Amino acid sequence: PEFYTVDQSTNAVILIRLKANSDKYLLLKQNILAKYPRTSIRQDLVDAHLYLIKKSCLDIAIRSSYSSFPKQCLPEMIQRMATGQSLEDLISTSANVTMVMRQKATNLDNHADLTRLSKPYDCDNKQIRGGCYYFIDETQIFRVKHVLSYLEANRQASSLILSYTNEDITFKDRLEQIQITPACIVGDGHVIGKKTTVKRTIIGKNCRIKNECKIVNCVLLDNVYVKEGVTLENFILCSHSTIGSKCVIQNSIVCSNQQVEADRKLNGETISAKSDESDIFVVFNDE
Repeated sequence: PEFYTVDQSTNAVILIRLKANSDKYLLLKQNILAKYPRTSIRQDLVDAHLYLIKKSCLDIAIRSSYSSFPKQCLPEMIQRMATGQSLEDLISTSANVTMVMRQKATNLDNHADLTRLSKPYDCDNKQIRGGCYYFIDETQIFRVKHVLSYLEANRQASSLILSYTNEDITFKDRLEQIQITPACIVGDGHVIGKKTTVKRTIIGKNCRIKNECKIVNCVLLDNVYVKEGVTLENFILCSHSTIGSKCVIQNSIVCSNQQVEADRKLNGETISAKSDESDIFVVFNDE
């Protein structure tokens, strides 16, 4: 989680701090408070930026040892380009270099202060506003911040999929064959059993769903196996995972290569490879 310091007069984010690096207290520099006397600190913000970056720069970012692109790697790149330094130095070439760079990356004091990055480009003319903007007309963009919004984004995308494919491609015959609602998209190589109901769901390739299952508003990725009598609702099932027979799962996530035993009931949980037990999370309605 991050702490965002926001200028109340402009709603601009002027400082980002990771909660893990703040210990018991959140430190604010005096020069920031002097320049922005009316600020608020929030934790409910979501990074909704679109990053347009050259592939050569992205290759460098991938080969660097920074753990966060927007908070660590991107500010470092901007600062280096502004001062004429080489971006190639960001590439990790040895274990020693990696260790040093990770130590630098964990210290957000250098780059978390967004006002320092923009200071060399300050302009006295208040009519001029800095920034780079690009607007793409008639493009679908979804804000996804929790399970329900991810499911809704997939559902809306499925209704638009024909506009992005060849007009000759249609799912009509396939949908009639397996008797699911038209709001669903099903990948190739599927096997869906008798008396199974599927509504508002995206199903990937090579998925097997046995008899008498009920699947509503879900996303099932490739190569999953759902056994008999399972009920799934508002659920994400990642690839190569198996759901045991007669499970009832709602508002949950099962990560890749996992197996849920038969007769389990899950609500608001996530099952991953890190732990045999599920972790609890809360699903909020998108406002």
